[in-house]
Amino acid sequence: MTLIDKYTALICSLLIWAASPSSAELSVDQVWEDILQRTKSYGYKVSSIQSRSNGILVLSELNLRQDRLREGYSVNINLGNMQLIPNDDGSVTVSPSETISWDFLILDAEPDTMTVKLIQKTKNLLIIAQGGVGEIRYDYSAELIDVMFDEFLVQGDIMKSDEANLRISLLDVVGQSKITGDALLESLFNFSTKNINFIASFSPKAEDYEGTWKTRLSNVTFASAGQVPDGISLHGLLQDVSPALTSGYNNSNLFGYEVGETDVSFEIGGHGFVLESSSAGGTVSNTISIAGIKSESEVRSAKFEISGDLLYFPLKAELGSLLAGVNMPVMPRPEKQTFGVEFKLKELLVSQGVWTTFDPLSDLMHDPISVNLDIKGVMLLLMDVLGSDMSKVDLTDYSKIVQIVSLSLRSLTFSGFGVEVEAQSDFEFDNQDLKTFAGMPRPKGKASMKITGVNGFLEKAVKMGLIGSQQAMGVQMAIGMFALPVGNDMMQTEVEIDKNGGVFANGQRLR
Repeated sequence: MTLIDKYTALICSLLIWAASPSSAELSVDQVWEDILQRTKSYGYKVSSIQSRSNGILVLSELNLRQDRLREGYSVNINLGNMQLIPNDDGSVTVSPSETISWDFLILDAEPDTMTVKLIQKTKNLLIIAQGGVGEIRYDYSAELIDVMFDEFLVQGDIMKSDEANLRISLLDVVGQSKITGDALLESLFNFSTKNINFIASFSPKAEDYEGTWKTRLSNVTFASAGQVPDGISLHGLLQDVSPALTSGYNNSNLFGYEVGETDVSFEIGGHGFVLESSSAGGTVSNTISIAGIKSESEVRSAKFEISGDLLYFPLKAELGSLLAGVNMPVMPRPEKQTFGVEFKLKELLVSQGVWTTFDPLSDLMHDPISVNLDIKGVMLLLMDVLGSDMSKVDLTDYSKIVQIVSLSLRSLTFSGFGVEVEAQSDFEFDNQDLKTFAGMPRPKGKASMKITGVNGFLEKAVKMGLIGSQQAMGVQMAIGMFALPVGNDMMQTEVEIDKNGGVFANGQRLR
């Protein structure tokens, strides 16, 4: 779960959850009861002083507290005052305080106990609850949601915001939330914001260093949908997600932005560096259920520039796109389950100044670097990888955790420095035969590879002094043992393992 996921989920837990018996209109008591129940389901104790005026429910000194001292932390949230106002159309306006304080106590070893205080400020926050109870929809908007660091305390030493600053700001926020159901609660949540600004800086008075981190994301969208079994709390999910998955818990979310910019600076003893980066947008999607975890992220058109006297040379780079994804089962099943890994790096370019440092005579080709990796497979998962028992498992004995049934390298390509590599493979594994290949399940299948330009690259690398001539010769001999020349500095090989464990390279038996 990302920082934004956690932050928005907590806001919703305080103000937006809903579920109860059905009714034609909403009363302030019904809305408050729903908010109260959902907040308690997250493990918080709620206290307040209630009063009424002209049908308005006023909650004074509203406070949420969660003590998890055995887990090493406690949280106290002071929401100040909140009003629930009935409207003529049967909806209810939820009007919270503009200022909220968050106090975190973090316990480690006794001398390292520390407290952190954050202040949240909102501007023109409007929340409307409407619909029938049991299918309440909450529409909300805010001109500004601002969370700021206030103080940090360790062993009586206080660091205030003038020494360390942390601030997260969401501008022009619009969103909607709805929860329906009984035993299995259906949740829908989405929001958009014009900008998310993150600023972190530190400049301790007694130290000789300081730094700043600034990130800006524009036109941000977030959407989440899922099912939560009744009685499952956020704390329970964090402690052990497996029982919740078994009971039907699932969630999918998608986060996206159009433009991103990050500036980082650091200075110590009068020396420092500056990093500037930008991208033309990106997305992050995550799904979790009893079927497994699927995650994918992408960044488009990224640019980086690092300079400063703490570096040997300035660095500039551009990247067409970067995509990374994984699809993995997490719960053991008697049947086979699929998995996959994907990685795509498209057209990485570095500045001529970088090339001049490593290749002053331009011996190498300065073409863009691209990598494409796509792996798919089938496995038998033998253990609950998210369960608490994993801490007791010997991870070196992987055969007790998973059995790989088949593995397919659907694509592996690399291009850069004048070299091109293409590879594919498809293997099945006999997990009952651990003798033929000395403890490894016996594979059966084929792999092929085509390499272009590797000899030319090795010759230039020796000339530049990157590697020695004996090392280059060793690499060429190793490639020559398995690959056949099929053109000018072009080699190709096919390796096959038969059902008896025989290994063949280009038709020649090696084992």
